[in-house]
Amino acid sequence: MSHNNRKELTGVIVPMLVPFKKNGLLDEKATREIVIYLKKRVHGFFINGSFGSGPLLSIDERKRILEISVEEIGDEAAISNNIGAVSTRDALELGKHSEDLGISAVASTVPYYYRHGEKNIENFFETLLKEIKLPLWFYNNPNTTMFNISTYLLKRLYKKGICGIKDSSFDIINFYNYIYEIKVNNFHFTIGTEALLLPAAVIRCDGCISAVSNCFPEKVVELWDSVVAGDMSRASKLQIQLIAIRGILKRESSHVSSAIIQRILRGKGINSGYARPPFLDIDDDYYKKVVEDFKKIGIKLN
Repeated sequence: MSHNNRKELTGVIVPMLVPFKKNGLLDEKATREIVIYLKKRVHGFFINGSFGSGPLLSIDERKRILEISVEEIGDEAAISNNIGAVSTRDALELGKHSEDLGISAVASTVPYYYRHGEKNIENFFETLLKEIKLPLWFYNNPNTTMFNISTYLLKRLYKKGICGIKDSSFDIINFYNYIYEIKVNNFHFTIGTEALLLPAAVIRCDGCISAVSNCFPEKVVELWDSVVAGDMSRASKLQIQLIAIRGILKRESSHVSSAIIQRILRGKGINSGYARPPFLDIDDDYYKKVVEDFKKIGIKLN
């Protein structure tokens, strides 16, 4: 079922949310609707990441989400898949499956839950590089893995074959240090939040993996296009607006809420499913507050 989708992972890349039925089962029909809505509005897809409920899914479910995405996207956008897992075995299984589907690239966090030293982590990525033929990115997510890759380890992994980083440290100085240390053109630097798109792109940024682009893809793409065009005045205004949007989508959570985004998409007539427990859907009163907050910043939801 390979589509040989090797498009370049640049621009606005959506970490596509995964919809579930009210009973918690994967909603394949809703998944297709979400993909169809997004594929003409963003430059690429990041599948099975943190925002894509990767850790909440079984190995088979993660494979199925990728299969559906490849079927619906075809050659219209770049596709990357997060193969990060607790064990090397599971990461390899997900990587081989991704390879069979012919997508653009794969990315991996360090093995999570257990805390690993650099020797274990280096060996983990060496094994993936040896066994998986797709381009492999390092997915840096210290808030969930409790490991923030050093510039020295990233440089060593680059020399062994890692071709890029998705940095979700939410630390722009951290991101700048990676750029400073790896001074090559064939390494991809991707920022893991739209909140830092502008400051990242000013120095060097090949793409932005943006949770907000699940529901406001046009806003994030407009910011990206403004930066590329060198219109910093426009870009600055859009960056501030996206930070305001993020604040509403986060509300009582430290992360952008997939449940709120699903509710916004349902308001647009898109079957976007529900969150998987322990995450909860939002009630009507909560959503009314969200609608009011968006109205205050000039965005009408309904």
